This record gives sequence, structure tokens and C-alpha cells, in this order.
Amino acid sequence: MSIDGFTLYSTAHISREEYLGWLHQLGAVMTPKQGDVYDARLSKDIRHVWVSLLKEDELDMDRKELEEDDPEVLANIRQLLGGEPRSAIVLSANDLEGSQILAVQLSALCTEHYPCIVLQDAGHALILRQEILELRDAGMGFDGLTWETADPARPFPWAGPWIREEPKEHPSSGSAIPEEHDKEQLRA
Repeated sequence: MSIDGFTLYSTAHISREEYLGWLHQLGAVMTPKQGDVYDARLSKDIRHVWVSLLKEDELDMDRKELEEDDPEVLANIRQLLGGEPRSAIVLSANDLEGSQILAVQLSALCTEHYPCIVLQDAGHALILRQEILELRDAGMGFDGLTWETADPARPFPWAGPWIREEPKEHPSSGSAIPEEHDKEQLRA
């Protein structure tokens, strides 16, 4: 199973309580075990997004890694946000069509309250606030798919019209947390 990784950055301090409230609003399954990499899992059928709010020391390490590995990306994040990221949420979607819609839903909740930007791990693409809200309003994921294009037999109320590219073959994925990724591997 491959994983599509995203990191949502904000100049606001996102409290753990507010973050947990968003997860509850989206019907997330909490993963409260000590030492778990992720805080929760958003799921629809066999589509999943694992999420984790980075602690302050983890965010500092993430910024240092970006500064060393790709300082232009960090400079763009700072410029587009209008300041230093003070909060980050890691989102790891399984590769089934439609999984990234769940990542957009959580990103949009944050974006409605705070200045946010999403960094896609693959290619270091930055997804701006307005784009996140437009994707959410159209019922789309970061991959451009809707629930209707991902699985026409199971419509979802956020779905909207969209023409998709030809589907890729995807292996079936269970709900187990991806073992091959830890927090360092998930960060941009």
C-alpha cells in the first residue's frame, strides 16, 4: 500500500482541543494507544486518512528538515502564510480513489478558522487556502476525485460534478495504520 502524504501548516496555534473537535465533527476513529504515530483515522469504507497534530518539538524538527532539504519550499510557505508556521497537521491518505477527499475535509475545517496552506509530499506542491475551500465545496479530494468518480455505488453528500482521469489500479487496503511510515518519513 502506498501512502499520499500532506502537511497542513498554519500561522495560528491550533489547540489540541479544537483539533480533536474537528476530528469528532468528521467522525474520526481515535487511536489513543501510547506511542502511536497518529492521533486518529478518518474513514469511509476502505478509504482512510491518518492524522496527527505535531507537537511543538516535532514542528521545530520539521521546519529544520525543510530548511536543510528544501529551503525554497519553506520560504514559500512562510511567504504565502504571512509568517512562521506555528501549527502543523500531518495527513496520510491511503491510495484508494476518494481517500484524499477526507484530507480535504479536515484541511477545510482548519482553513475556515485560520490561515492555512497544505504541502503535498509528492512534488512539494503547495495548495492554497482558496483552493482547499474550492475542492471542499466541489466535493473533491486533492487528487481531483469526488466520491461519485471514486465509487459511483456509494454517493456522498459533499460530492459535486467532476470529470476524472482514467483510474489507476489500486490494491485493496485495510484500516491498519501504515507500518512503513513514521513521523519523520511523513513530514515534507
